[in-house]
Amino acid sequence: MSRSDLVRRRTLLASGVTGAALLAAYPVYLVTRETATAREIAATPSPHVTPSASHPARMTGTPGLHGATITKSAFPHGTTFDQAIKLWESYTGTKIHTFKVYYARNHFPTVIDDRIKALLDNGIKALLCFKPDFLPTSRGNLDRMQATMKAYKKAGLEADVAIWQEPQVNQGHPDAGSFIAAVQYYGPAVRNYYPLVYDASGAAGPTGWVQYYPGDPYVDKVVVDFYGHHYVTGERIDAVAALADNALPPKPFGLWEMGDRSSHVDTPTPSEMTAYFAYIQSFFTNRLEQGKTNADITWYNHGVSAIKSKTDFRIPLWRNLVNATS
Repeated sequence: MSRSDLVRRRTLLASGVTGAALLAAYPVYLVTRETATAREIAATPSPHVTPSASHPARMTGTPGLHGATITKSAFPHGTTFDQAIKLWESYTGTKIHTFKVYYARNHFPTVIDDRIKALLDNGIKALLCFKPDFLPTSRGNLDRMQATMKAYKKAGLEADVAIWQEPQVNQGHPDAGSFIAAVQYYGPAVRNYYPLVYDASGAAGPTGWVQYYPGDPYVDKVVVDFYGHHYVTGERIDAVAALADNALPPKPFGLWEMGDRSSHVDTPTPSEMTAYFAYIQSFFTNRLEQGKTNADITWYNHGVSAIKSKTDFRIPLWRNLVNATS
């Protein structure tokens, strides 16, 4: 890692979410977080969700895509991936343009399975998540991962790639140093085929986000997996977005997983989820108004986060988010 990267990382660690640079960029969120309880934050709508008629937004930035990661278990037995995609689109009235694909450790397929085929058939971009060996890294893993990406590229699959998505909390995860070394080892081969993405865990917080950041030269985008329960407990995404915005050059920033909860915690109430959606919508709309580039925003349709019918209260919230940030 270059000396400039180390200096930037230490500076961000020292400043945290209340540093002067972040406060100047996002004063409303930072002041609110320090002066209100978590439940008060959740009950307070974020500002500027919908621009007023007298103050139309100037969308000078670049929007990302929107989509959903579908698990067949959320649908009737026997539902195929293709059918599940079409059902979710019919429920929400929105198209799936992105879909996160998880692979077990050291698993690098070269056969087009039913999930990848459904993405190809529906023109959906895959958000591929690989878990190659670290400490030490493996040339065999490198070769097999390249074979996977080569096969997918040949088949016409559009994709972004993360190495050890949510590295701070994933089972058997690397420590920060091992993760950065793995990204630097496998990353160049990935970038021969697809953009390489740093996908942080919403649970890691500012310190974990910065500690695991591989450095500006080594990734193409920054994203976070951030759920309603993170929002309710007072977590905000300013510091991880700052990694993208302060990069040289700046990088796209997005959400690869959003939903109600990602672990065994209390499920947010409908009012808390409404506030969570308002925060996400305001955050990414403001980025566009500021001329920034958004990466993809993808719903995680599994467990309590699964949308299974047209009457789900989250559908209008999702539609508003998609419309405001497209």
